[in-house]
Amino acid sequence: MNNPHQNARTTRLGRAEMIRRILEEGCPVREVAAGFGISERTARKWLARYRAEGTSGLDDRSSCPRPVANRTGEDWIGVIEHLRRAYRLTAEEIAGKLNLARSTVAAWLTRRGLAHPTGLGSPDSPGAKGAALAVSAPAPRRTDPPGYQEARALRARGPPHHR
Repeated sequence: MNNPHQNARTTRLGRAEMIRRILEEGCPVREVAAGFGISERTARKWLARYRAEGTSGLDDRSSCPRPVANRTGEDWIGVIEHLRRAYRLTAEEIAGKLNLARSTVAAWLTRRGLAHPTGLGSPDSPGAKGAALAVSAPAPRRTDPPGYQEARALRARGPPHHR
């Protein structure tokens, strides 16, 4: 990318010259940084990138957000969706059952179009709050709250890293 943004103090060529002065001429990083009108920290950042990546490390980089490492897994999203559709639980109720942040649950419900009750279908549908659920599996020995079994299975696999 050869078109730096308007606030950039240096260009690729300027950064290459800065690295040359530091490595070949042996000038102190602080003095070189001051000469280019940047902080010593920024100069050391470019020097580290050059040492790690060579001249390609001096290229401009996108400021676009990187992929999130601790993104909520698809299995968790499936359980969130199931609890919302089958039991019509609120984001706060689902978050409490799954031990997730309410904001995370609410964000996923919004993305899936389930944040508002109109996205859930009619309240008379099977699984609506207060409606009897037809379950073909044998009942558990103890009375568990809705979604407890799914949440327990997910907890056994490990929680997401953002709470």
